[in-house]
Amino acid sequence: MGAGRLLAAAGPDLHLRTAHDAVVVLDTRLMTGWGLVRADSGAGVSVPTADARAGGVQDGLF
Repeated sequence: MGAGRLLAAAGPDLHLRTAHDAVVVLDTRLMTGWGLVRADSGAGVSVPTADARAGGVQDGLF
């Protein structure tokens, strides 16, 4: 069994930091029949956020 801290998700890929401070990419399309579970650390799940309104009003995309 392996464990890692989720750094980013891009499409089907999960970028994980391992216990040995290495970064690996897990292609979830290859995980048929496998399960992802939270480590039982007793800590809740948190997601960092940023205020998108801090830069002012955007007129358009281009």
